[in-house]
Amino acid sequence: MVPVWILFLIYLKSVSAVSDCPDSCLCFSEFVTCTSVNNKTIFPTRTRTIVLDNAQLSALSPGIFQNLPVLKLIEIRSSNIETIESGVFSNIHHLDSILISSSTVGTIATTAFSNCSQIETIAISYCTISAVQLGAFTNLTNLTRLEIYSSNISDIEQSAFQNISNIKSLDLFLNDITDLKQGAFTEVVPVSANIYSNTFGRIECNTFEGLFAVAERKQFYSNKFKCNCGIAWILRHGLYTHTLSNNECSDASPKSLRRKSLQEVLPSSKMANCVIPEACRNSMTPVIPSTTEQPSTVSILSTTQIKSTPDTIPVKTTKSLGTTTTKSPSTSIRSDTTTADDLPSSKATPVSQSTDETFVTKRITTKSPRVTREMTKMPETTGEQAGQRNHSVTLKQEFIFTALFVMLFMRL
Repeated sequence: MVPVWILFLIYLKSVSAVSDCPDSCLCFSEFVTCTSVNNKTIFPTRTRTIVLDNAQLSALSPGIFQNLPVLKLIEIRSSNIETIESGVFSNIHHLDSILISSSTVGTIATTAFSNCSQIETIAISYCTISAVQLGAFTNLTNLTRLEIYSSNISDIEQSAFQNISNIKSLDLFLNDITDLKQGAFTEVVPVSANIYSNTFGRIECNTFEGLFAVAERKQFYSNKFKCNCGIAWILRHGLYTHTLSNNECSDASPKSLRRKSLQEVLPSSKMANCVIPEACRNSMTPVIPSTTEQPSTVSILSTTQIKSTPDTIPVKTTKSLGTTTTKSPSTSIRSDTTTADDLPSSKATPVSQSTDETFVTKRITTKSPRVTREMTKMPETTGEQAGQRNHSVTLKQEFIFTALFVMLFMRL
């Protein structure tokens, strides 16, 4: 065990090595935590991690994090910051993560998070934010993960998130967002866009449409909306059609629409009479109605070659039968199809001798206008079931051998 006095000497050496530690800060090696900073604060040049814990700041100003060539992480927690000013995180060339949690932020100003060439992660959680201004998050060319969750945000302005082209995951969930402006996400190209369990007060068109149009994976569910004419556009937009049943109204007029899914709200006369703004109509993807029409052709797969055409098969079938020819239920034959003589001349395989090892065709029945084929499994036990049965037998044998061994051991 290391003597206490040796540990104490090591501690003193570490503290003395950081003699340039700022006031209201605690420095240890490359780690610095502070309760207060200002534009006159000078951090040690070898600082890699800065934590602002329980800090009360009127502003986080530009230049405070400059001249720190190896700074990798900035974390702000349990703090009160009136303004994150423009350019405060700009041109920090090795910074790769910014984490803000359990804090109150007045305004995130234009270009506050911009031109951070190496930043990969921005996470904002359990915060109260008054406003995210235009271009607050812009030109983040290496950003791969953006998370904003469990926060109250009053206003997200137009193009607040702009030109973020290499992002892999954008996650926006469990937030209460009062006002989300048109085009809040501009030229943001995520691989995965996950927007769920949020409460939206006012949401303009052209907010998430750009994300969903380019994202390979997207989730949009359990969101709550104030159901009035302000969201009439979302009810008629093709990109949202398949998600309407998974989102609901938190507030609505009349009150009978509250807690109803958006799909239930759509047919209401109140929403049907809403006028959609021209800017929203121009960007909307039309809703494609579903159709229940039967296909004009019927395709079935079979390993059986057909020698002749049964009289009862409808007029059209596909080449899956080994022919493009069918015979009408009537005695006449269509002029645009071939005759039975043009069918393949190879020897027909009896239906009961299908080459498929798993399924065997029992019979082909026709019931115009479709061809149905009844299938049944040929083997009673599949390979997987047989393996499970053998495994069960093996376990029983092992149990018996173990019991016998224990009995012999006890006798000895």
